[in-house]
Amino acid sequence: MFLGCLECVPPHVAAAATSALRIPTVGIGAGPYCSGQVLVYHDLLGMLQHPHHAKVTPKFCKQYARVGDVINKALSEYKEEVTNG
Repeated sequence: MFLGCLECVPPHVAAAATSALRIPTVGIGAGPYCSGQVLVYHDLLGMLQHPHHAKVTPKFCKQYARVGDVINKALSEYKEEVTNG
């Protein structure tokens, strides 16, 4: 089985492609008209805290939490305890 992946295309383009194709389409930031959707949970939960990722966070994904901040804090505390006893 094959499928088409439509990433960051306008919803009307995804709708036209989905209706024209005889295979399922999966959208990544392509609106609601694809056969299915993909969303990277790292984007959804704000897990990528590296400065590079702040520049490329998808505009189509609402960030419901900043879990990365909590992870970074916990790892910093752990490192401090291991380093200093």
